[in-house]
Amino acid sequence: MIDYLPNASAQAAGFAYSVGLGCALGLIYELISLIFFLILGSDKKLVLLRDMIFLLVCLAVTFLFLLIQYNGKVMFYAVLGEMLGGVVILKLVNPFCRWVMSRFLRPIRRKFFTLILKISFFLRKIQNIKKNTKKYEKNL
Repeated sequence: MIDYLPNASAQAAGFAYSVGLGCALGLIYELISLIFFLILGSDKKLVLLRDMIFLLVCLAVTFLFLLIQYNGKVMFYAVLGEMLGGVVILKLVNPFCRWVMSRFLRPIRRKFFTLILKISFFLRKIQNIKKNTKKYEKNL
């Protein structure tokens, strides 16, 4: 038999699941933020792209959660629980992630990219030497 309206215990369990799901989505957002910081450097570059990727992940996860838990019905308390879990995790984890970015990842990224710049400068110098030798041989 299909239950059209879940009872109170099912609603409480669904709310708890959705809070947990919101916490997981908040952690995924911070992980995506750290990955974009490592790849692009400044956290302000391509924020729209990062947020759109996260939005697509949220939509897919929420759709599957509502499909499995409530047979595709959108329950207000489930969506509210997801938002509550996401906000709680972002308020707790975001300052720590910003501290990690500024304290550890930014110096590592600077050293890595200065090494890449030195290597690219060295390779350009080698290419210029090859060009100059070809010109010299041509002039002879």
